[in-house]
Amino acid sequence: MDMPKRPFSSFESLFVVTGVLGLMLLYGCA
Repeated sequence: MDMPKRPFSSFESLFVVTGVLGLMLLYGCA
């Protein structure tokens, strides 16, 4: 994914981490 040249905010980093963990749980339960 192409992201703008700017630092991540705490909310964005938290959203990314939550999304990755959610995908791991979905694949683990599948």
